[in-house]
Formats: sequence, C-alpha cells, structure tokens
Amino acid sequence: MKSRAGIYDFLNLKFDLKDEFTCKEMNQKTLDFVLSGMNYTDRFNMYKDSGSPIKFIDDIERNIGPLFIKESSSITNTTDAYEIGALTLLSPIDFIAKAEAGMHYCKLMSPARMLEWMLVGSLHKKHYWIENTISDEISNSESVLEFL
Repeated sequence: MKSRAGIYDFLNLKFDLKDEFTCKEMNQKTLDFVLSGMNYTDRFNMYKDSGSPIKFIDDIERNIGPLFIKESSSITNTTDAYEIGALTLLSPIDFIAKAEAGMHYCKLMSPARMLEWMLVGSLHKKHYWIENTISDEISNSESVLEFL
C-alpha cells in the first residue's frame, strides 16, 4: 500500500515520519474486527476466560526487498501471550524506482490465523495438556539392564 509519507509527498504537504501507520496498528485493527464479529460461543468464552491472548510487539524493520521477502514475521508463544512482530518495509519517497517510491509493505497476521489461535492454540495449555503422572522408576543404566 502507499505510505502516508508517499501520499503527503504527492500532495506537496509536510509529513512527520513518526505519524506513519505501523503494521502493529494494522494487526491490532484486524484483531479488533475479528473480536467484534465473534459470536459468544462456548469456545470463545473459554478463550476469554483462560486462553493466551494475542499481543502485538513492535514491527521488525527491513531496509531491502530480498530480506523482506525471505524472512517471516516473528511469532513467539510465551507463557503470557502469543506475540506477533510484523515484518515491515518502508521505501523512501525519493526511491530510484518511482513505482516503489513511498510504499509501505507489511507481513500481517490473517484473521483466520487469529481465529485459529483463539479457538484452538490458545486453549492447549489449560485444557488439553496432560500432566506426566508416570514416575521415573528406572534411575540409572544398571537398572535398565536389570529391567531388560
């Protein structure tokens, strides 16, 4: 998509780069949209009560196209949240290739992936993990040989 800086430049207006919309903000808007359209089913209530939330961390910036294409966004499942760091590439408005000048590229999380996390992945820890109740009866290598 065209960056705000590119649009402002086209209109001959002054622009401050700190006002550029981030991929993190776009991901958050998508999550808000997904949450607003959810029917409050039992599974969604399970997510609200005990699921791991989705948390968007700061964008991971790349400065050249091949790095942006080759790499993926950062996805980390921590003990507190499912952390997403979107990959971003912002081309300068004075870029040598005019067609790509002032473009803002993002690798975003899809609404389907957000739903999958909320309804399946986030519930694994509290609802599907089975504790290991088998005691470790064999403690050393000699006992293994005796056991066999």
